[in-house]
Amino acid sequence: LKIEQYCVNIGCSLIAIYWLLQQTLFIDHLSWFYKGILPWLVYTCSFFGVLYSLFSHIILDLTTSTSTSTDKTGKIIHRSIGMIGVISVTLILLSGPHSTSSISLLFFHIILFCKIFKQLEITSDGDDDDDGDDDDDDDGNRRTKKLKKMDNHTGFFMALISIYYYFSTGHDYSFNKIQWGSAYTGFEENMMVRSAILIIANTFTAPIICCFSLPCLVLYCH
Repeated sequence: LKIEQYCVNIGCSLIAIYWLLQQTLFIDHLSWFYKGILPWLVYTCSFFGVLYSLFSHIILDLTTSTSTSTDKTGKIIHRSIGMIGVISVTLILLSGPHSTSSISLLFFHIILFCKIFKQLEITSDGDDDDDGDDDDDDDGNRRTKKLKKMDNHTGFFMALISIYYYFSTGHDYSFNKIQWGSAYTGFEENMMVRSAILIIANTFTAPIICCFSLPCLVLYCH
């Protein structure tokens, strides 16, 4: 995760500088720099991090020998974490400084859910081990049902917090709540497709983060 960490750290630092320069007076002569250059550098860090997270693991899988299922699961978890980090850099930039606290709380809740569901999984394994008189097939079926039930609970809670943080980031079910300024983050001219992508990313920041976090959460718990 070193490359992804570097991309996230550099991207967050550039975002902080970008927001700081936006609030600073008497820097109109630097507007070309912080309105055009800095957002593009953030986009570049995020794009490079996504490409590295996708293709580096494919290359490593081809060059390394056969690995166990545990190793594969760990690689998928690391890949998911890297993808969440580098994608969140762009989403944070588009959301603006007023949504930083909400996005930070969203990540805190996701980590908290990981710990809670992991503990529930360990507890359920301990309960199954205590029943020594049952057959292995019955234990396997019972464990499968528990995992499916826990997966349903995980998806339900992630859906709830995605809806909650959709509203906490300043959005609502109305057109006048759409943050149209995100379409011009790093750009001055209007382009239909590009502006639509940026506005959708800004509007659905919380659901996007939750969707990318769900596979990582499920695999980590199991």
